Amino acid sequence: MMIHEIAPEVLDNQYRPTAPEPEDYVLFVEEAEVLARITEDTLDYDRVKDLPADTADLTYLFDISGRKFFLAGRKPGREAAYDALLEERKEKGLARIRRREILRFAPRHLAYAGALAAQIGAWYENNRFCGRCGTRTVHSDKERMLHCPKCGNIIYPRISPVIISAILDGDRVVVSHYAAGPYRHYALIAGYNEVGESIEETLRREVMEEVGLEVENIRYYKCQPWPVTDTLLFGFFCDVKGSRTLKVDKSELSDAIWLTREEAKEQLTEDNISLTREMLMVFSRGEEPK
Repeated sequence: MMIHEIAPEVLDNQYRPTAPEPEDYVLFVEEAEVLARITEDTLDYDRVKDLPADTADLTYLFDISGRKFFLAGRKPGREAAYDALLEERKEKGLARIRRREILRFAPRHLAYAGALAAQIGAWYENNRFCGRCGTRTVHSDKERMLHCPKCGNIIYPRISPVIISAILDGDRVVVSHYAAGPYRHYALIAGYNEVGESIEETLRREVMEEVGLEVENIRYYKCQPWPVTDTLLFGFFCDVKGSRTLKVDKSELSDAIWLTREEAKEQLTEDNISLTREMLMVFSRGEEPK
């Protein structure tokens, strides 16, 4: 089950600015990290009733199964009170957790809520001023959007399309290690969509650039929102065409290899919350779309 699949809970991400109520959740985001109360492998967040009045500006985020979530921020003229509130929450046991790390906690819907809050909070923080004229931006009261009151520039949350590609040669699949970054497990070939490309063209280009293979019989599997990197992942299975020799781009990957179905199964962990891990699981079972 991927992280965004939170059933029986239901995410309603329509932007509905509304007044917070005492039992609503409040999330603090600092430098794309979330403040949460951790107990072993579970997490929780503050409620509105836990905070002193008039110490934070609360911005509506989303609703999960009727429970509303708000993002805490600094009130103009009350910055010192907010900073003191942050320190007080940390003293009372709230810890800073990175987006990727928060996804391993339970319950799943609160973990996903934390990652989404970090994504949205970072977007707000990175767009406090207009990139065109430098004027402070203003929140829309109708949709999740920022706009410039001076030049009219409009800014929506950044969502970057990315392909995830399981390249098959019968009962083998290509996996790779990234040359940089914190993720150290084997992963499927992935890459960002570029201007002017279709998703299928992105797949062919990325596969050729990273491992030097041509592919055919591209078939769509499913997609996944991934708040860790502000991306929307598109998963595909495809078949190798021509040479099976891997020519690894060392600037992107430290290595790449072919794995059998049994070897792919051995790479799976209990934390299979991503599209890459699900696709490897599907391949290991021989259940990939033909």
